Amino acid sequence: MILHEFLPATVGQGLVDDILKKGRRFYAWRNEPFIPVEFSVAAYRFGHSQVSPGYIANFDGDNGNPFLKHIFNAELDHSVPDPDDLSGGKRAPRRFIDWRTFFDVGPTPKAHEDLGPSPKPNKQIDTKLSSPLFALPSIPPNEPQSLAQRNLLRHLTFGLPSG
Repeated sequence: MILHEFLPATVGQGLVDDILKKGRRFYAWRNEPFIPVEFSVAAYRFGHSQVSPGYIANFDGDNGNPFLKHIFNAELDHSVPDPDDLSGGKRAPRRFIDWRTFFDVGPTPKAHEDLGPSPKPNKQIDTKLSSPLFALPSIPPNEPQSLAQRNLLRHLTFGLPSG
């Protein structure tokens, strides 16, 4: 999925093909491969802008209807076994992922063609975060609830230069 779906959608098939053909030019390691802290703590956060406010998790897991929900809703009671959003850590039949909604692994069921194309592409990388990311669920009340604020604090904690 990373090599054939995520990377081509993120950086373009041409760049992926070029790296596979010519090899790495900028990333070198000696003993074991690692993810540089600048990338893991700062640069890779660009992917947060690709998060949509909601997704179709499956085509008919919600009593025969598509399970189309917000990624999470901080106002819901997340202590229940099956909250009405896509928050993780809960196992219920309607929450099972139908990978056809995210990847091209087969046709969309005819009964659900009205939902638009499947798989649905991610949002483009930009400077905006989806509104649910400003009120994360299950965060202790004395800690920042916003993903943006948490990212900025992570940057300070690791002492990375700004810019």
